[in-house]
Formats: sequence, structure tokens, C-alpha cells
Amino acid sequence: MDVSYKTDLFDTQSSIRDLEDVMADIQNGTVKSVVEKIRIEDKESIVRDTLKKTLPAFFVGAVLNDNQPSLKKSENYKSTGMVQFDIDDYDVEVSKKLLQKINKIPSLAYSFLSPSGGVKFGVLTDFECGDDTITRRYNIVYGVVMDEFEEVLGGVKVDSSTHSVSQQCLLSY
Repeated sequence: MDVSYKTDLFDTQSSIRDLEDVMADIQNGTVKSVVEKIRIEDKESIVRDTLKKTLPAFFVGAVLNDNQPSLKKSENYKSTGMVQFDIDDYDVEVSKKLLQKINKIPSLAYSFLSPSGGVKFGVLTDFECGDDTITRRYNIVYGVVMDEFEEVLGGVKVDSSTHSVSQQCLLSY
């Protein structure tokens, strides 16, 4: 599955990579040294925020076929069919236990510890869109999928910031 990828949040263009290659970078610890620094910084630290902005990122909800840096600037895009969820403010060990539960989800596309020690995971849906209704329609899909996973996660609070089709996901390890 293709995803749009940026070398950092401020990159002026994106490229297309296979999701499996992006996940391999995460598993192989490509950005491990930066992530370790992020995890030891205070949550409100300017250093932590600056370090996070240097991490590569991929777009979860849409592929930008014209290598633009954002969905807003792109004129040629399509949905990936994935919906991402983010669970913040967890101890790394607690997050690892939560990942064991999440990894049993049949529609799971990926899961990993976020740079801050929380959890990121994406699920596959049958959502398809390649026109200017993508934002509105993705929000509906997100809401339906979120309702389903609230039950699966047993009351764990999911960060609602991932409701946007243009949301980027930082690489971690």
C-alpha cells in the first residue's frame, strides 16, 4: 500500500513509499536515537517539540500523487482506506501491553509506540475517495470506526486529533 512520505514536517514536497518500507524503518530503529531523546524530555519541553519536528512523517488517510507537502496544496490525491488512532500520555510499558491488545484487531494495518511513548495504530477500511469530498467523508468514516474501537479498547482515551484525513504520522521505533 502506498503512502505519502516526508523527511520531516517542514519538507516542501512529499514522495510516495510503500507502507511496509515505512514500517520497516520503524522496526529497524531508523530514528531511534532521536526518539530516545524525545522520550526523556518533559512533555512541555521546547526541545522535545523541536526534536519531534525533525522526524520523518507519512500521511495516513490520503496519498498525494503530485508530491505536494500537504493535502491542501495537492490537486491529485486519493484515500488510502486507512484510519489512524493515537493514544497519548502512557508509560512505555503500559503502551506495550496495550499494543498486545491492539495487535489482535483483524483489520490492523500497523501499530507501534509513538515518539512520546504512547501508541499509534492504523486500521484498514473500505473507504475510497479521490475528490474534494474526501475531508467530509473521511470524518464520517473516522467517527464510525472510532465508535467501534472504543468498545475494543475498553475505555482507553483516544486522541481525537487523528480525525483529519490530512493528519501526518511521525516515525518512531
